[in-house]
Amino acid sequence: MHTDRTDRPGYSAEPRTREIKAGDLTAGMILRFADGESLTVLRVERDEDGIVLVTVDGDAIAAPYNAEETVTVVGWDGAVAPPAEPDYWQALAADLRAVADRVGSLAGTPAHVSYVTVGICAGLVPSEAPDGIATVDAIAGVFGAAASTGHHNRSALWEHRADVQVGEVVLSAFAAVPKPASVEDELRAEVEALRAQLAEGGAR
Repeated sequence: MHTDRTDRPGYSAEPRTREIKAGDLTAGMILRFADGESLTVLRVERDEDGIVLVTVDGDAIAAPYNAEETVTVVGWDGAVAPPAEPDYWQALAADLRAVADRVGSLAGTPAHVSYVTVGICAGLVPSEAPDGIATVDAIAGVFGAAASTGHHNRSALWEHRADVQVGEVVLSAFAAVPKPASVEDELRAEVEALRAQLAEGGAR
């Protein structure tokens, strides 16, 4: 019988116990089983059928899981593998899957829904536009769409935006951008520059 060994040297507790998909398990995670014992994941293998084979410490038990099956992780064993920096997009995908699971639990409930949206704001400040535009373009790209710049949804702000629909869900990615210079703005700037030259006696 194995015991919970998260207090052994080299083990560190996560800020909170969390549930993840078995397909997201990696070596070094401390996995809690249904009977309460906690063991370190030593190796994770995946086959083409979506089955995840997880080898844990102790007796080198190999436990099979469906990739979408929910498991409980209670910490990290730094002696097995250093914790990797979390990837934002993978973490976001896990959060969205958790939302999807809760929505799925509404099965059988009468649905009076006009529309469903998911919004990703890539920048509220125009000065962040270069990074925001790149993020919006990347999101649009994975859905085979193209972003555009302009006024959207009657907004007074200029946005770089992409809206894509996946089934019942409309995904919107957007970032605030500076107002593009118009032809009038450019002519006005040229006139002001000429006036400045005349004032300085530089025009001939």
